[in-house]
Amino acid sequence: FLPISETRILTVATSVSIAQWVLAPNLGDFQKAHPDIGVRLITAVWPDDFSAAEADVEIRFGSKEVAGRDGVPLGTNQMVAVARPDNCAGVKTLTDLGELPLIQPVGVTENWARFFRVNGQNLMTQPVLFTDSHSLAVDLAIGGAGVALVNRLIARTPLRDGRLALAWPTEVSGTEQYFIATNDRQPDSPAALFADWIRQ
Repeated sequence: FLPISETRILTVATSVSIAQWVLAPNLGDFQKAHPDIGVRLITAVWPDDFSAAEADVEIRFGSKEVAGRDGVPLGTNQMVAVARPDNCAGVKTLTDLGELPLIQPVGVTENWARFFRVNGQNLMTQPVLFTDSHSLAVDLAIGGAGVALVNRLIARTPLRDGRLALAWPTEVSGTEQYFIATNDRQPDSPAALFADWIRQ
């Protein structure tokens, strides 16, 4: 790595969930590919948190309107039900699933009631845990607190390494998803290089 005085500093304002479950496991690859770019991460939860960040790259969760006119979809809008493998091993029916403690991130249209309706049942089961981020919902599921309904992009790493399993095979399309926007679209700018890397 180059001395910090010789690096270009890239400021990335991102949702906590992206920082924890997408960037933290993979950012070393970006650093190896671009040792001349330093990265400053600023985490945010709600849209207003981004306004003061003055970031080169913003990664937001929400509707297209929240993402702004320059926001480009990142990942998928699919929501999945995930739990620790031992917690969902006995799930054979939606009724079985509804008997588990349900974890729900707030601020999303796709909630457990809609998940059950899309899958053909109107279960009256209500979530028992509410979180302000998909990452915390994933953490709770990994800890064995229940089954979380989260964006597939955030669940990807713990699903791949076996810390989580799909509690139900059907995905539900979400109204909201993650969007990335950059303030410099020059092909060799740090912002553009970072955006290309994370999309890949």
